[in-house]
Amino acid sequence: MEVLRAGPPVVDYGWGHFAEVVEELAAARAIRLDILDRHLGDEPHRGARARWPGVRPALADRAATG
Repeated sequence: MEVLRAGPPVVDYGWGHFAEVVEELAAARAIRLDILDRHLGDEPHRGARARWPGVRPALADRAATG
């Protein structure tokens, strides 16, 4: 759920892939920036990709503090 609160890039990504992203994150049992990067790398909404750099540090901080 923290990933959902992190910002629009995940939410705006597109509901068609949302379940797949959540499933992978749940299996990892952690905030895995590489999983999000991989999914955003081929996403069709370039606006979400453009906003990603501002959200990525927030996710990293959250992962570091547990």
